[in-house]
Amino acid sequence: MIELLYLLVALVATTIGAIVGLGGGVIIKPILDMIGYHDISTIGLLTTITVLTMAFVSTIRHLKNKSKLSFKVLYIAAGSIIGGILGNIGFNLMVAETKGETVQLTQSVIFIVMISLVLVFLKFKSKIKTHHIESKLITILAGIILGSIASFLGIGGGAFNVVVLMILFSFNAKQAAMNSLMIKLFSQLAKVIMISVSTGFASYDLTMLRVMIPAGILGGIIGISIQRRIKHRTVDLVFKIVLYFIIIINTYNSILILL
Repeated sequence: MIELLYLLVALVATTIGAIVGLGGGVIIKPILDMIGYHDISTIGLLTTITVLTMAFVSTIRHLKNKSKLSFKVLYIAAGSIIGGILGNIGFNLMVAETKGETVQLTQSVIFIVMISLVLVFLKFKSKIKTHHIESKLITILAGIILGSIASFLGIGGGAFNVVVLMILFSFNAKQAAMNSLMIKLFSQLAKVIMISVSTGFASYDLTMLRVMIPAGILGGIIGISIQRRIKHRTVDLVFKIVLYFIIIINTYNSILILL
């Protein structure tokens, strides 16, 4: 029963994530936190590997479909590799020094604040000036910041990636979603490699990956197929709905911890 639940969560989350460029981690992690079947470190790694799988499949699909991926994203992706390593170090230090519930509460609060800022941007998007940044240094720095946040939270950072791409490079919703997937691919890969060469995977219960990886692959395929058939406005609408859902579930998780 628990395997079926994990499969459905991963499938729905990665399908929606592939459509709007979120990756699915922002949906998977808080739901798994709410279910409470695994510890926070295991949930983070399960989410990371599932998002990595989806991002890989989705990026390959985009390349096969000759989707327009900006070369600038390569610099952000390079920065996100560094950020992914830094974020994982920060997460491990916090887990070692505090209780799991404290880490989960911290993650939930950061989730809520960041998603709220994203919603504010979307509400006033027409009034916010966007740019066409050409500086490689700024682009790489943006990648480091995005990668650090994504790695610490264990989500892939899709929502933040999308907004940053819109602001810095004036991408529309579809362009931002496509290019966000490549950023997630590199940042999550960096985190997995970092874990493999430091602590290894022996201390994690990764049995659920046997259903979550196939779900991530299928979600990536379905999501990209849907995205190709819908308009920018629809992508924007789905993106907003998902963000409100994320705020609600993280608020609920935070209240449970505090009670």
